Amino acid sequence: MSGRTTKHSLNQRLEIVNKALSGAPMMGLVKQYQVDRTTIRRWIRNYELDGIEGLKDTHHWHHYSTEFKLRVVEDYLNHQLTVSMCCKKYHISSESVLRLWVSRYTSGKTLSTTGGPTTMKRKPPKKFSY
Repeated sequence: MSGRTTKHSLNQRLEIVNKALSGAPMMGLVKQYQVDRTTIRRWIRNYELDGIEGLKDTHHWHHYSTEFKLRVVEDYLNHQLTVSMCCKKYHISSESVLRLWVSRYTSGKTLSTTGGPTTMKRKPPKKFSY
């Protein structure tokens, strides 16, 4: 589990998305529901891709292979797709994820397969003396 939580229920997210798609002003929705506009845009993208399933909470890490990451980054760099368009095309969870991949690729660092929390080592608990 990633530990991500939201203060907006599925019904609220659906309501916000429907209002946005119906032409409601974005800033009005931001103020009314106290949610960032990039979050609303992400919900809209997810809704357009996967319907209501795209608005449900996800409590898991997305695992992307090295080959997939390379394909996406090269497609982004070679075909002049926007970050948003690339995320939509490849069902990437967040634009910041793609930006990180591009940054690593263009700086010469390797893109490794995402391991998520299963590969992270836990630190031993600190010992305190009294």
